[in-house]
Amino acid sequence: MKLYGFANSRSFRTLWLLEEVGAQYELKMLSPPDFNSDWFLEINPNGKVPALVDGDLKLFESAAICNHIARKFPEKELIPQATNELSIYDQWMFFVMSELEQPLWTMAKHKFALPKTYRQPDMKETALFEWNKALKALDAGLNTSYLVGESFTAVDIMAAQTLQWAERFKVPIESKKILDYKDRVVSRESFQQASDKFA
Repeated sequence: MKLYGFANSRSFRTLWLLEEVGAQYELKMLSPPDFNSDWFLEINPNGKVPALVDGDLKLFESAAICNHIARKFPEKELIPQATNELSIYDQWMFFVMSELEQPLWTMAKHKFALPKTYRQPDMKETALFEWNKALKALDAGLNTSYLVGESFTAVDIMAAQTLQWAERFKVPIESKKILDYKDRVVSRESFQQASDKFA
């Protein structure tokens, strides 16, 4: 497998999962000019990272990549097999991408990612409102050690990396339950191994 990434991006969550499963992989760190190059657009037509090449398979979108990696290593039990547990896993995966991450990405887009002409600084207040609403839902639903009961799964990497993103951008997280959960997930050896790769 080849993972195409960039520091301080969603690439980290996919790299973290590769380390968690002990996969053999090659990390290709890109620079911004690579994103719109012809060769990379053949891998990801969005021109974004992460992207994964696994044999003939080309994948983009970090959640899809994480699910693919988890399925390739069933012995690691990072994606549930039982129907109910898998449905809960899917619920939280979609929540992370559509509710938890979305307001953070809105703030980032209007701070630095979008061309200046399209940035709306006033969007930050709306995004913070949405962020706090998502945190309340996470706090209410997080009643076990991990998002799928007592079993650590790939969705915990997705969620914890998003919470770290918030801390890096100084977006408030006031729930001790959520902070304890985040600390529990990032205490894994695979997190440090992935961090060293991006150092």
